[in-house]
Amino acid sequence: MDRQETREVWVSLVAGNTKLHWGLFVGSELESTWDTAHLPLGAGFDEVIALFPRRQLEFFTRRGPSVELWMGSVVPAQSALVRAIFPCSHEVRNTDVVRGLEGYHSFGVDRALALRGAGLLWGWPVLVIDGGTAMTFTVGVDDGHLYGGAIAPGMALQLGALATGTAKLPRIALDGLSPSLPRWAMSTQGAIESG
Repeated sequence: MDRQETREVWVSLVAGNTKLHWGLFVGSELESTWDTAHLPLGAGFDEVIALFPRRQLEFFTRRGPSVELWMGSVVPAQSALVRAIFPCSHEVRNTDVVRGLEGYHSFGVDRALALRGAGLLWGWPVLVIDGGTAMTFTVGVDDGHLYGGAIAPGMALQLGALATGTAKLPRIALDGLSPSLPRWAMSTQGAIESG
């Protein structure tokens, strides 16, 4: 009997604006992570697990849709699909993990989960910078109390705005950017890439 058969196995899911972030846990240990596109409307269990890498596909094929799943989602349509596919799903709300949200009903559960995780891992106070569809900056103090934050366009949105909002600046693809770009460039494309 392998380790996954003798300890509680469960799945986490954070449904972001552009993709789904999955995690497979054995007890409290994170075994693996993977990302998928949003689930297509009307998808069933078999269509969903077909999106998974081989190792996770084998796990879900053995366990079926009754695996315990904990989800935080900023996309209501994805939440509804997941609840329909996985009957043992639980949805985490922002107020379940962060305090100080009185009057801030639109605070994303993705930001709340990232803040709680960073605070538990590195201590409080903590600043979380998340570069996704949006670039978010979130500060937490006193064991999970939201201090505040800021939201700006993410890199893809910034690059798209430069290309569509100006007459001559080129569209730059994110997937072509090098992590070792020089800070000060000597060309327009290089300047956009290093910006």
